[in-house]
Amino acid sequence: VVAAEIRRLADNVTESTSEIEKRVSEIQDAISRLIVASERGASMIEIGLQESARTGERLSQLVDAAQQSTSAAQQISLSTQQQQIASNQVVIALREIVTASSNTAQSISRVLAVSKEMSTLSTELGNAVGQFKID
Repeated sequence: VVAAEIRRLADNVTESTSEIEKRVSEIQDAISRLIVASERGASMIEIGLQESARTGERLSQLVDAAQQSTSAAQQISLSTQQQQIASNQVVIALREIVTASSNTAQSISRVLAVSKEMSTLSTELGNAVGQFKID
């Protein structure tokens, strides 16, 4: 009876040992798969980091380009304002020229009227002098 019980215990230990070996093998397989998955994950993380760095560089370039565009737009705005001021000054100068031209035309008209009057007076004076000839 004792030998049968020992044999049954030995069979149970053998079965348990086989079960433990099977479980250890499953755990080792799971660990191997986990290692492979971890390596893949680490590789993907590295690729993600590289892509993040590239994206950061591109964003930096975009910010630089935006700053340059802003600077160019400010320069264009300043140039436009300067051109507007210059145009206003040209308009003022043209108005002054028109006023001066009008004044000049009026002065010429007066000079012409005075010249005509002097010519008339000169003719009358010549006629008057012609009447008073001393012989």
